[in-house]
Amino acid sequence: MNAIIFGLIGTAVTLFLGKTFLALEYDQLLFSVLIANVLCFSSLIVVLQAEAHPQLKKLLVSIAHAWALFWLVFISGILITCSWMRDVKTMLVLWIPLFFSGAFSALVFGPVQDRIVWARQRRSMHR
Repeated sequence: MNAIIFGLIGTAVTLFLGKTFLALEYDQLLFSVLIANVLCFSSLIVVLQAEAHPQLKKLLVSIAHAWALFWLVFISGILITCSWMRDVKTMLVLWIPLFFSGAFSALVFGPVQDRIVWARQRRSMHR
């Protein structure tokens, strides 16, 4: 339920700020919201997979390191896919609302994470 609320708020704020203060088109803003959701999901998968590998797990010794990896994937993806986000003002105004709009990806990530963890546990039982 929280994911839906945060996703709706983030999307509404993104559309409002982008149209009102940045004069971006709705298609650009909606594409940004879509990309934010794809990147939030991808970032979560990257962090989950990194925590499964012993070499990478050493680098993710704290929650702050995991968040740093998440943000690295998320911000890099935004900058690569949305050329209008390369403007400093646009990035400063929209990165938090876009992050919140990416909460919709949590609805999909939960079952996917369960499936990945289940598969790992099943593999380790058969070894």
